[in-house]
Amino acid sequence: MHTSVGESSLWSDSSSSSSAIKPLVIMFQQALLSYLFIIDINKIRILDIILFISTFTIISLSTFIINLLIYVFFQLCLFRLGTLMFEFMTTTMVLVL
Repeated sequence: MHTSVGESSLWSDSSSSSSAIKPLVIMFQQALLSYLFIIDINKIRILDIILFISTFTIISLSTFIINLLIYVFFQLCLFRLGTLMFEFMTTTMVLVL
């Protein structure tokens, strides 16, 4: 039974199937981002992978930009803090998975 009033206003512009998938997509993308922090391969290749996945999973542009800013921030933290940040990211990987 759909009796809650706030439910319709929360996902007003999307269908019921996409509203159920949206949190899973965001969770998947953030898990992918934290995975890519640890594998520090070519930066341009990483951005290509993120752009590819965000294009083929239906998410909003603002979510992609926010995740990109988080990615850049953590890359700076990895550059400055080194091993300490690497240990932090491995623990978050365990928590995410």
